[in-house]
Amino acid sequence: MSITEEFSDSYLQQLQRVCESKEFRTKPRMKKFLTYLTHEYLEGRGDNIKGYSIGVDVFNQPEDFDPDLNALVRINAGRLRRLLRLYYLEEGIDDPIKIEIPKGKYVPVFINNTKSKEENVTSEFETEIKAETLKPSLAVLPFRNLSKKEDLEFLCFGIAQELASALTKFDDLRVIGSAQRPPQESLDKAALEYFRNEGVNYVTDGDIAVFGNKVNIGVRLIDVNENIRLWGENFKADLEVDDLFDLQSKISGEVAGKVGTEYGLINKKKSLFHDAEKTDQPSEYMILLKYYYHETQLTEQSGQDLFESVEKGLAQNPNSALLLAIKADLFGDIYALDFPGAEEAYKIFGACAEKAYAINPQNPFVRAILAYKCFMYGEEERFHAISDETVPWIPNTPIRLGAFAMYLSLFGEWVKGKELMDRVFENNMDIPMWLYGITCLYYYKDEEYELALKEANKYQMPMFPWGALLRAATNGQLDQKEAASRNIKELLNIRSDFEERGRYLITRFIKEDSLASHIIEGLAKGGLQIK
Repeated sequence: MSITEEFSDSYLQQLQRVCESKEFRTKPRMKKFLTYLTHEYLEGRGDNIKGYSIGVDVFNQPEDFDPDLNALVRINAGRLRRLLRLYYLEEGIDDPIKIEIPKGKYVPVFINNTKSKEENVTSEFETEIKAETLKPSLAVLPFRNLSKKEDLEFLCFGIAQELASALTKFDDLRVIGSAQRPPQESLDKAALEYFRNEGVNYVTDGDIAVFGNKVNIGVRLIDVNENIRLWGENFKADLEVDDLFDLQSKISGEVAGKVGTEYGLINKKKSLFHDAEKTDQPSEYMILLKYYYHETQLTEQSGQDLFESVEKGLAQNPNSALLLAIKADLFGDIYALDFPGAEEAYKIFGACAEKAYAINPQNPFVRAILAYKCFMYGEEERFHAISDETVPWIPNTPIRLGAFAMYLSLFGEWVKGKELMDRVFENNMDIPMWLYGITCLYYYKDEEYELALKEANKYQMPMFPWGALLRAATNGQLDQKEAASRNIKELLNIRSDFEERGRYLITRFIKEDSLASHIIEGLAKGGLQIK
């Protein structure tokens, strides 16, 4: 049944307003998508709007397109929903009709819009949508088959699908999807303009070439706005030896780690500008970049700068799960390291971590901070429940997966913790220094002191006692008196009260009594007796 002419005209007028807006006018694919959905609905064919028909009619996919295997339609539908929400928050706030695409469906809904600018109060949901649009966006293109061998087309498509899937796990990115290649074969100026108009900041591009039994797979990351290649790498395989499906997973995991993690190429690029942001209201994304920076520095200045930004952000949006989690982490460190105000910090730490989790329990970063809270509060059973549920799907990043690897290890599950730690080290270019404390302890507990010292030497954080502590204990076990004396001096410069408070600080992190005693023994052999 078609819609009445009166409603049809008003809905078409609203469609025209949306398509002519600044949010949509430079995004032809989104205009085509919304126009298709609206016309199909107005013509009475709403029941026929499916992922397959959209893929074929809107995105020019072949007739064998399978929307269950190819996330192209789902990803672009999510993007269309975000653009519509942003449009109605700003330019379209006074429009008489609101167009929505309900989540999980593709049939549009037309609603009388009674909200005016005078009545508008930014909701938590609206703030979340705005924050989402500030994240960098990345398009994953199907790889080019340079050899023109049809039996390799599956690999060209499969690597892009695996890579897009791996990148969607990183909550710092908006993945536009493994979309079609632009009309141009190569990424020339016209192609980059095409992506800019689609709202894309970065593109991963690649190609596959076969020489006899040898396969060469090239991958590149392109900054669309600056027209520069940020990174590129070639992977080689042997068709007679290597399983191509394993190769597909390996390459997508490695590339995703280099591109999308906390210290990956995109966040590194964006973090270059975080100091230049002079606004009184820094965005959530910029605050997150400051957090990543602080985790590599752990200085008083970086911590103070981050804390001030978090407080400004929470004044604007007190129910931001991300900012509450960052605040929890800051106060957790005050408690964990027994800094002044530790008792009050303990309460704030717990309250902020729990509130963040209540607001957004599916966010990987929020879950990592809740795991920290459970660890420090001694909630071992709850920690394991969260870990068992989270680890299978959390991305292989230093802060998110690395946190679970660390706490599992310190709770005594060293084998499982080491397996996760190996995943983190294999899939990331930069590792926060505090993770080397765990790799040091892994060898130290087994009395492999040379390997432990090698790891401890990588832990160089001037404000934190753990690097010097682990080096001194390992030096003591190796009977390296001079080096032990030097590291004990450094430790006491950081914590002059360590002889009195050392046992308390060690057992705050080390949950196994035998390992805590082993560390204290090493310090004693090095010349430091603690009470």
